[in-house]
Amino acid sequence: YIFKHALTREVAYESLLKQRRREIHGRIAQAIEQLDAGRLEEHYEVLAHHYGRSDNTPKAVDYLILAGEKSNKHGAAQAAYGFFQKALEVSASKNIELDAETEMRMHLGSAMASEQIGAIGPAEEGYRKAYELSRHHKMINYEKESLRYLSGVMWMWPEKAEAEHFFEEGISRAREMKDKEVEGWILGFMG
Repeated sequence: YIFKHALTREVAYESLLKQRRREIHGRIAQAIEQLDAGRLEEHYEVLAHHYGRSDNTPKAVDYLILAGEKSNKHGAAQAAYGFFQKALEVSASKNIELDAETEMRMHLGSAMASEQIGAIGPAEEGYRKAYELSRHHKMINYEKESLRYLSGVMWMWPEKAEAEHFFEEGISRAREMKDKEVEGWILGFMG
């Protein structure tokens, strides 16, 4: 249906029962997935919207993360930040159990977007959470990435003693992993 006026569309939408609205949003999302299966990246934001209004909130979180990653990749940090914040909010409020890698991606992506918009505190928190998760679940590549990004944020950290402590801890961990690249990265920020 096409409405000539947004108000007419809104009245028609609000007249639907909430359960019926959720069903329609779910069906729209499924139709997009089926019709454009080979080009889903073009529709991450729309799929996140429709799944977010359906009963399938786990898929909404998945698409919010994908939309956030896509936005980060294209330099749209403010949009990425919004997608990741919504993913964090929905997954927490609906008690959605995420696998370790998905949770890691959500925190890492959120931290990247936070850093790009100048929110250093949330960036540090996200990178630290990603670092802890990757370490706990033995995801070495994510651990290295988190450690590098966290060292970049700690370079800007206002508490010098806390930053120095992190750098020493990070260098020690890089040496344990025998990773000269990460060690060099941290030493560079420390210098």
